[in-house]
Amino acid sequence: SIWCKYQNGDDPVIDIEIYLGAGFIESRPHWREVMHEYFRPNNKDNEYIPISITRKVRSFSNKNLEPFDSSLHLKLSKNHANTLKVLQITDVHFKCSDDGLSILNEFQTVNFIANVIEIESPDMVVITGDFLDGPNSFDFQTCIMKLVQPMIKKGIPYAFSVGHMDFSRYATQSQLKDFVMQLPYCLNKWSSTDGHMAVEIKLNSGSEIVIYVLDSFMSIEPFFVERERLKLPQYSLAFRHLPINDYRPEGSFPLIGKYNERSALQLNTEINQNVGNILNTFKVMALSCGYEHNNDCCLRSKDDIWLCYGGSTGVGLPRMTDMNANIRMFKIDDDKGEVKSWKRSTASIESVYDYQYIRVVQHKG
Repeated sequence: SIWCKYQNGDDPVIDIEIYLGAGFIESRPHWREVMHEYFRPNNKDNEYIPISITRKVRSFSNKNLEPFDSSLHLKLSKNHANTLKVLQITDVHFKCSDDGLSILNEFQTVNFIANVIEIESPDMVVITGDFLDGPNSFDFQTCIMKLVQPMIKKGIPYAFSVGHMDFSRYATQSQLKDFVMQLPYCLNKWSSTDGHMAVEIKLNSGSEIVIYVLDSFMSIEPFFVERERLKLPQYSLAFRHLPINDYRPEGSFPLIGKYNERSALQLNTEINQNVGNILNTFKVMALSCGYEHNNDCCLRSKDDIWLCYGGSTGVGLPRMTDMNANIRMFKIDDDKGEVKSWKRSTASIESVYDYQYIRVVQHKG
């Protein structure tokens, strides 16, 4: 049972939510935590499960809360708004269990993300899947709230691309997606019915950018057919969870970073076979994915698209071999006509590495 005490002077209680598991962080501006990780015994397993309770304090409506509108035009108010920075988070595999090592690793992961955001001041964050750890994740809501806290705190819009481990034993895929769409600053609320997004950004200079966030498990052809009538932007980047077959080129090819996993990709041919051709047709400059924790490189395909990996942002994941948790950055600089990428890792967060040019375009000046 849950009892809620109300007294004169309090905001009326609009809603109550319960979160199970360790590491819950309430960062939504219109919610307040009333109980943090109360350990209630689970008699069935003779264990203690941390429970956090949060309540909605009032009907909250603030048009300035989110820096974008329903047409997905990001509103850039910075003085140097002829540039755009995109930060990629991938494969954190949050469990939110009461295991001590997992709690420590997830705390360090969130701290790492928050520190990189403080250093880089990105305009947008893309999460390229496996933010959950499938059946090992105790409460998907607790895990997601923990992950997005640094972005909500800074008011940075973000988007999810679902990975193959992003499911829960206790909720349907539809319930998971509905929860994500209700979060502040989350762009997924404007995704297509197939889960794809095209975030359209117009810089102060007049140049246009499109950031595609794609669902790896749904065909992208209908989505891009709808965009054929639109003028191609000066700059475009794409993100998704799974690599495509083009990530396994033959012969010699330009490569920057670590490329340790090269086994054959087991992909749904019907969904993935035309992805590279479509992105090339729409002049996408780089595609960046997650999935393979031991790859953090960018390699250039035969179509001159840079195919990048985000590595893994999760600290202490068992599948990583001689790799530190890292975050990949992309920067579009219209003043210089450049698209660049680099990474930061937990080994030395103040330093960047694998700094590279994705594209140098003809400057309009």
